[in-house]
Amino acid sequence: MGAFFQNKIKEKREEAGLTQKQLGDRIGADDTLISKYETGEALPTYDKLLKMASIFHTTTEELMGVKRREERKYNEAGERILNIENGEIVRRQFMSRVNDEAATLTPDGVSFSTQCIRKWEGIDYIQIIIVKEQKLMIIRKSNEDELDAQRWCRIKDGKIIRRKITGREFSARLYKMMNWNRGYSHKISGYIGVNEADPTEKMWFFELSEAEASPIMTRSRLKMGVFDSELDEKTIERLKDIENEKAEEKERRQKAKGDGKDPGPVTQYILYPDDWGQYTFGPPPAEHKVKAKIRIEDTGGEE
Repeated sequence: MGAFFQNKIKEKREEAGLTQKQLGDRIGADDTLISKYETGEALPTYDKLLKMASIFHTTTEELMGVKRREERKYNEAGERILNIENGEIVRRQFMSRVNDEAATLTPDGVSFSTQCIRKWEGIDYIQIIIVKEQKLMIIRKSNEDELDAQRWCRIKDGKIIRRKITGREFSARLYKMMNWNRGYSHKISGYIGVNEADPTEKMWFFELSEAEASPIMTRSRLKMGVFDSELDEKTIERLKDIENEKAEEKERRQKAKGDGKDPGPVTQYILYPDDWGQYTFGPPPAEHKVKAKIRIEDTGGEE
């Protein structure tokens, strides 16, 4: 019950204008035992706790410092009514994302998941729009003949073949704008919204501030044009450690498979945005962003 309980007994006794002996007489205990209750040397039995609560015109819960559980409310149909304002909407990034609709940005370009492309079946070309103020990357449908159109996929034998849109200058500007580490790739879950200027136009929205960072290994970094001279010592050291850990894990997994054992899941090295916090699940409903509409014209969108 702790110090709160001890202090509460003394506080309530003094509020009632009782001495330790007087309280003891009323609950059937001597003043020495009451003193021990107040110093924490002893705890009252439940029957004596009930008697003290009655004398002090309070509840046993309040006396012990236990908050009374909020009374449940129900509507006429018998359905429970609950206030969720203090809840947190769990970010989908914390869940399994095998079929996630996402964009992956690297120091040499951007690519989109098959699930993302499949939502726009028959669309091979897109335009990329960056909204600096809101840190958004927006994808709109386009065609081969349209200015600044980019091909994000091709169809072969009826199957979608993802195509990485290469652009080192684009990535350099974006990484600089977001202050991203060039030793990492950045994955962002997307969602479909509409252009407020034309509600019939549906577009993909990717919030750059919600990117998850994953380490890029040495060989891949070199192919992307990223050299160690561009990275700080702390980043280089961490990437080398991860590379060694991955090599050791690969050996362990191969050995486990050779022994006919389950190698277990592969270790994921993901860095989430700092402002997500370590012990939170997501934003409260009141702060959860309304992602259905955006006015590109008013936010400085650039193609």
